[in-house]
Amino acid sequence: PESIETNIVRVDISGSGRSAKRWVEELATEGVATSDYGRTQLRFVTHRHIGPVEVEQAVAAVRRVWERPARPKPRSVEWAA
Repeated sequence: PESIETNIVRVDISGSGRSAKRWVEELATEGVATSDYGRTQLRFVTHRHIGPVEVEQAVAAVRRVWERPARPKPRSVEWAA
């Protein structure tokens, strides 16, 4: 078929300097739920209660995260006694 209607969107974030897991964490702070799809892709899924307004809000959140400087997540350090 020429086109397929779906409620799933996969986004390649490999050029962002962040892992997909980090994206999931940062988008959660923006109120957007997503999941990682490998290290360099995100998977967004809509449902019947998600309309154009919510999609635009999610796009704006992705834009805000993309525009933030990518900083390494601090790692916890365990000191030997």
